[in-house]
Amino acid sequence: MLENHHLTVAPYYECLGPIPPGMGNVPCWTPPTVTVNFDPRIVQFVVLNDEMQSRLEASINDLSPGCTITWPDSTTSDAGMVEISVAGANNSMSNATISKTCRDRLTELLGMIQAESVNILQEIWPEFVEQLQKEIPKADKNVYVEIDADKYCVHVVGERQKCGELLAKLGTLQSGLVEKLQCSKTRISEHISVIPQHRLSLLKTCGFFQTESTDDLIASVVDGIIVLEGQPDKVVNWKVKIYQMLASAHGETVRVDEYVLEVLKQEPFRRHLDQLLQHITGVIWYSAGKEVKVLGENQDKVRHPTSVGFVIGRDTLYKSVLD
Repeated sequence: MLENHHLTVAPYYECLGPIPPGMGNVPCWTPPTVTVNFDPRIVQFVVLNDEMQSRLEASINDLSPGCTITWPDSTTSDAGMVEISVAGANNSMSNATISKTCRDRLTELLGMIQAESVNILQEIWPEFVEQLQKEIPKADKNVYVEIDADKYCVHVVGERQKCGELLAKLGTLQSGLVEKLQCSKTRISEHISVIPQHRLSLLKTCGFFQTESTDDLIASVVDGIIVLEGQPDKVVNWKVKIYQMLASAHGETVRVDEYVLEVLKQEPFRRHLDQLLQHITGVIWYSAGKEVKVLGENQDKVRHPTSVGFVIGRDTLYKSVLD
């Protein structure tokens, strides 16, 4: 009794309120829902990963047993808003303490997840995506990769270590493709002037100066000098092919009398020999002193049945001249 007033005395907890009569030691107050806003990409990554979601919820329940975490839908405008509802009050904690502890724990746990976006140069996008699909760890649930073709961008979300490792791979991949692109836009010119005329003729008949792409490589002969123009790697590769072909070229020689050499100088007979050899690709012939030589890209072509009589069989050669 206090000044003729009958008062009910009950335990009172700071920030929790009084305990009504008959309620034992349980306060009637329930902490309000805690709302925390995170990066929607991180939240949705957790939503799609059942194992990680269960682990986070268990950790929060250790702080406030019976609490419920409500994860947002990815289609809503607040896709990054997470709610923590507490089922009952803990008489050992104040309102502010419960809210702050749950919020801090969830912030700490979601902070272990990283979300990044990597912008990709448009010129390398198709090749980048092709190689990226080989790099993505298909079975690893600790990292998620989304390819945004509209923005030429790659989104990566996952546990910080796994995410960092994949981001490093993407950076290396893009750097390599950019370097390749820069190299493709660089053009050089190289001249080869040490090849005899008859070997130039062999290269010509083998199609070495019929390059298709003017963007990659142009091969031509100017005043007896081979000119290669194009991308550095293409020029080097073509130059190597030229030297390899000339190194493997095979020649046959036959000595003839002087009157045969005189006939060989006449245009009708030269045309006749050219017609005999025209269906044999990669073969040329020329006279040198008192010899007639046939040069081809390999031995089989030089010793083709049509040219055997010309190179080896002197009687056939004389017969052609007389005819």
